Amino acid sequence: MRQYKLGDIVTIVKGVARQPTHYFVSEGIPFVSCDYWDLLKNNLQLLPKIPSSLQHESDLTKVPTGAVLIYPSKNAYYVCQQEYYIGENIMAMIPCQSIILSKYLFYYLQAQSLKIEEAIEQKIYLPRIAIQQQLIAHMAQVHAVSDQVQNILIALLQLEAYLQTENTDLLKIQDELIEKMEWMNSLHKILLHNIKHLK
Repeated sequence: MRQYKLGDIVTIVKGVARQPTHYFVSEGIPFVSCDYWDLLKNNLQLLPKIPSSLQHESDLTKVPTGAVLIYPSKNAYYVCQQEYYIGENIMAMIPCQSIILSKYLFYYLQAQSLKIEEAIEQKIYLPRIAIQQQLIAHMAQVHAVSDQVQNILIALLQLEAYLQTENTDLLKIQDELIEKMEWMNSLHKILLHNIKHLK
């Protein structure tokens, strides 16, 4: 493992404060600002686009594939799978990929509850790239299991709500079955008691 100061192995860029709506088109490079952050999770196609052929980009901030987008006030992170333009209240860390992989940086930032200014001053020990890849794969498995558990919990809550609101008959039948099971259990105890006395 080697020690690095985070600020020495990443480049930090900030999004533009003004929303460049005059550039927006239907096809091009997606634009992300605090207004559109939630679309990154499941509605990427709804993000506004800026033409990829745009020549004068002095008032825009473009980040490459592999950059880690940061929404500081939400303590939220996103690894870019393509180029993006970034806007108001969004920052990006562009890692030196030969030293720290994007996903490793993403997991590292998630584990820290530091302001960006503090994070870049931190000294971190980094394993070799091959070890980082193994840790990333392990973390992906952990997240997949966590997502499955979350989905099961949501499904159980939905089922409970369904049974309580839409299916009162089933609840009535369930109560009747419990009552009958208790009655059968009592009968079973009486029979066992009688059999003992017969012997």
